[in-house]
Amino acid sequence: MKLALNSLLLFMLLISPINVSGQSSLRRAISQFERGEYYEALQYYQTLMDSDFEFTVEDRIRIAHCYYELNNIDDAFTAFMDLEADGHLSGYDLFVYASATHRFGFYDGAIELYQRARPQNPGLQAQIDELISSCEWALENDDYLTNVRVNPSAINTYGQSFGIQFYGNGVVYSSASTTASDRAKDKQGLSFLSLYYSDVVDYNIANTRLFSRNLVFPYHVGAIAFTSDYSMMYYTRIVRIRGGGDRIKIFSVQYDGKDWVNEKEVPFNSEEFDNAYPTVSADDKYLYFSSNRPGGYGKNDVWRVERKPNRTYGTPSNLGPRVNTFGNERYPFISKDNILYFASDGHQGFGGLDLFRAEYQNGIWGNVQNMMQPFNSAKDDFGYVINPTDPTMGFISTNRQGDGSEDVIFYVQYLEEEETVEPEPEPE
Repeated sequence: MKLALNSLLLFMLLISPINVSGQSSLRRAISQFERGEYYEALQYYQTLMDSDFEFTVEDRIRIAHCYYELNNIDDAFTAFMDLEADGHLSGYDLFVYASATHRFGFYDGAIELYQRARPQNPGLQAQIDELISSCEWALENDDYLTNVRVNPSAINTYGQSFGIQFYGNGVVYSSASTTASDRAKDKQGLSFLSLYYSDVVDYNIANTRLFSRNLVFPYHVGAIAFTSDYSMMYYTRIVRIRGGGDRIKIFSVQYDGKDWVNEKEVPFNSEEFDNAYPTVSADDKYLYFSSNRPGGYGKNDVWRVERKPNRTYGTPSNLGPRVNTFGNERYPFISKDNILYFASDGHQGFGGLDLFRAEYQNGIWGNVQNMMQPFNSAKDDFGYVINPTDPTMGFISTNRQGDGSEDVIFYVQYLEEEETVEPEPEPE
């Protein structure tokens, strides 16, 4: 009896530090989650998973939300599905599960979940109706365009893409360094990005190098655009603001014949909202960008502002409700023939961000059309750019590969239409 009691005491002493450590990690995970630091929260949760820690339902729900917020749609879908199977989802959690199912490409299942979530989320009912309509549209438009090829490129951005632009005989794009420090991470646990240049020959990448040492910053930089003569470049970068937060802002630099100099922040930036993803119209008259500034129709809208001499600007104006929705409109791009391409998760699409095109008619941007598959997928597809010297070639960014947590640059190539030769009639 004494031996058994001693064994029990020894066992309790052994597991006690594990329980204390586990509870400490759990408290930190919850704290990080409540601060919106989903990557850090998931790191603590992961250490607990590795030790077979028994989670409460509330913690399982938090883990599922972490996956979703980090754009790991596959794991989010699985985590929410397990919770639903156990009867633990309702309210907003059920809505997020519906959204993950939508972005997983399971449209029938997403419709059913949206319908169940609708009465439990009064403030989201109009949005849910739009999302149900989007799922129905996706089911009816499952065909692929046969005249375009969209495949992975050889450009490696190490998990995150802020878009790409043609420049000279190559492309400029954001990428992490292969030697990036483990400490230099953003809220998604990804390394901070700098601008790189690569030569492009028949979609083969060569001679990758840092684009400009003048454009290396402590945090992300990307989403660039050039004027037609390549004398000025606009770009997006994340900056810290007073109070410890950060904002996304647009800057410009000039080319002096040797390097990019004279960085200047655009005057319509703010500490209160974000401006991002600039693009310049073909005639250099307007700068288009995405912003969550007041006066929009949803989360992030596409805006434009007139460019004036000496790096001055007019007043930004919203492109209106035919382009902008309740959701996010991002990554605008204006082609040489004045077609607006942009990404949206508010228009009818296949899930996540889809690529769309819009036309300028009678002073209004409208006639918005989904670019269909294979441009789009159930995951995020964005940042379409066209080769200025060959409109049959271009690039997009997408997270359609893997679990959805990493962005990859795909190349786009329009194929020549095959001529149909009518057979000659048989001689009589």
